[in-house]
Amino acid sequence: MKVCDFFEKKEEFEKMIKEFFEYLCENEIEIYNEFSFQHELGIFFRDKFRKECEDGQDYKIEFERNAKKHFHINYSMFNDEKIKKEIDISIYKYDHSLQYAVELKFPLNGQYPEQMFNFIKDVRFMQELVNQNKFQKTYCITLVYASGKGRPFYVGNNEGSRGVDIYKYFRGEKELLTGKIAKPTGGDKYTIDLGDKEYPFSWEHCQIINSKARVPRYKYRDCRYYMIQCK
Repeated sequence: MKVCDFFEKKEEFEKMIKEFFEYLCENEIEIYNEFSFQHELGIFFRDKFRKECEDGQDYKIEFERNAKKHFHINYSMFNDEKIKKEIDISIYKYDHSLQYAVELKFPLNGQYPEQMFNFIKDVRFMQELVNQNKFQKTYCITLVYASGKGRPFYVGNNEGSRGVDIYKYFRGEKELLTGKIAKPTGGDKYTIDLGDKEYPFSWEHCQIINSKARVPRYKYRDCRYYMIQCK
């Protein structure tokens, strides 16, 4: 198998992400914030590709690479959209002939409409990497706790208590991410435009290690995650 097979085929990427969460639990590796999520997934990629792929040694796996400086992304294409500059995980051949990218979110402090808008910004960012023919495939993954402050990301009314309709994209699996989506809060208003691309997704179940557990039955913490292939 080649590295590209895991990214070019969505079903293979989905299987790999499920394997990642199983790997964390089997090896009792904790992820406790977005930074640890990013690095443990990158380390998992590197180890898996070098062990299982005939061309695994031909790829770099790097964190927080600047999209403009390192991959020559043209930011004028984003117009007024305020998009981040660094890619969470870049997976690419040494000669840059094949390039893949993954953006991650693991929100821990609520801020539901704001964080949901950040989820959409990630999709727009990853979409543009493909649109500019710099990357072959890109993905967004968001992980939340299944209870507490994580639950309202995926369960609740389609319209929030403040009348913010961004909730409808993440609760109920009915609305496709598409078109223009306005920033729902704050004075700095702007719009993310996904064009005519449509992104269906669903929340999947997973578990992660809970190092704070005092009794064995709470060793694993239930979570939800979704994965979007951007185009």
